[in-house]
Amino acid sequence: MADPELNAVDWLKFVDMNANQSQDAEGRLERLRDQLNHFHNWPSAFTFKFILPRSEERELELKTIFASASSVKVRASKNGNYQSYTIIETLGGPDEVFDRYTRAGKIKDILSL
Repeated sequence: MADPELNAVDWLKFVDMNANQSQDAEGRLERLRDQLNHFHNWPSAFTFKFILPRSEERELELKTIFASASSVKVRASKNGNYQSYTIIETLGGPDEVFDRYTRAGKIKDILSL
């Protein structure tokens, strides 16, 4: 299994790309797919990390996306305004990773780590 921190770093490189550069985006997506395939033997447990402002509605949206996850850990911030989520889910390949991040990215004010 790959180091979960590597997954987050690779993902940040991917989401940091400029949406107007579609050819470059496709190349980055392919490079990320190759990296994920290099570090994982699919199916594989994959760790996702998110931060959300405290909201029952947003939490429900996130938990709906990761309904089949084997582990969901929630931790409140010091002042209780935010919650961090560490989610472990067994996925079949990179496209499922991309799907989860894409769907989660539609949640208002979510931060993907």
